[in-house]
Amino acid sequence: AVPGCGGGELDSSRTDYCFDPAGGPTPVTPTASPAAQPTDTPVAQPTVTQPTAGPPVTIVGNNGSPTSAFPLMACQGDCDVDDDCAGMLECFQRDGGEAVPGCGGGELDSSRTDYCFDPAGGPTPVTPTASPAGQPTDTPVAQPTVTQPTAGPPVTFVGNNGGPSSVFPLMACQGDCDVDDDCEGMLECFQRDGGEAVPGCGGGELDSSRTDYCYDPTGGPTPVTPTASPAGQPTDTPVAQPTVTQPTAGPPVTIVGNNGKPSSAFPLMACQGDCDVDDDCAGMLECFQ
Repeated sequence: AVPGCGGGELDSSRTDYCFDPAGGPTPVTPTASPAAQPTDTPVAQPTVTQPTAGPPVTIVGNNGSPTSAFPLMACQGDCDVDDDCAGMLECFQRDGGEAVPGCGGGELDSSRTDYCFDPAGGPTPVTPTASPAGQPTDTPVAQPTVTQPTAGPPVTFVGNNGGPSSVFPLMACQGDCDVDDDCEGMLECFQRDGGEAVPGCGGGELDSSRTDYCYDPTGGPTPVTPTASPAGQPTDTPVAQPTVTQPTAGPPVTIVGNNGKPSSAFPLMACQGDCDVDDDCAGMLECFQ
């Protein structure tokens, strides 16, 4: 497992990910006051910029490639124009280190990668249309309806046709898979049409591509039917269900580049890989070997 990140224990590759050492379990020991100089003044701790709330920004393609990743979902990049984004999403043009509305970690991304975002779901409230003078009304102004992704880890495109080999077999909610053997352990490949939700994963209904994703058939919405007892042999013994390792809490680990490429993905954000040295990571982040 990667400190502060989810899903590392399900990743059978030897990919290394960036993590925030200041957010780990080891507390920072305050500096002791000099002998015979007692003081009640607290020792200032270093300030670490925490990512804003929301799905983490993730680079999944550039200049329309790979085509299976476009149009991009919310918090995905690199986009250049609004048409690069799915549905009503728009391309947020940003400078390095600038937060992305509704997404997490943009302020830790020193590159100038642009990400898709939901302008209707950002922090700026929608101002109700004023009623005409002399025409008071209590009728509420209807707000636009925005499709929200289903709950679960976000679907993420990390490879195709077995490449790069470091990401195969794929973890839950990762694609593109073609057969069950492309998926880790007991996971299966969910064959889908564009815009179809993936059981146990978030955002599939916002993905208009036909990318197929790995999923956990035992953890989806379809209940497992207990095996019926043989006729004339009633029993109260419950049927044991298979045990599935659940990922640890935190943003999911995601492979966005390797050996410094693509350059737009480096330096890496928290829970992103593959890093080789601490300099591959943004700010105070370090490479978890």
